[in-house]
Amino acid sequence: MEVGDLITMYRRTNPGLGIVLENVLDISYLCRNGMRDIEVLVEMWNEADNFSSRTKAINEFMFYSKMPKDIADVFLLTNNFYRYTTINADKTVNQIKLRYIKIIWVSPPSDYSIRISRKKIEWYPTQWARKVKTDDEDLTKE
Repeated sequence: MEVGDLITMYRRTNPGLGIVLENVLDISYLCRNGMRDIEVLVEMWNEADNFSSRTKAINEFMFYSKMPKDIADVFLLTNNFYRYTTINADKTVNQIKLRYIKIIWVSPPSDYSIRISRKKIEWYPTQWARKVKTDDEDLTKE
């Protein structure tokens, strides 16, 4: 997806309509130490055996990686670092979502548990969105 593309969110009651404002192909480039910061987070998370040590892993990641807070919060949330469970809690680096887009919503999509999104501009994993096909794209294929 490119900046300026029209997108929707699939698997939603209301898919919404938004415009891509920014595109990050690899979020690790926003970390001070690159992918190593994410690897350390995953290692600390997997070694943690209680809620406070997992919270410590998250806080240390936020402090040492220097990733911008708006995208760091979404990164941690969408990769289930805020989900405290002891069942299947281990994570692997190759399962971490690294591609994100920043979207401004013209018509906000519904969330899974509430009717509309709360923010007009927000980061999302790229794999959650779908590009809207326009009439111009259909004409160029013919």
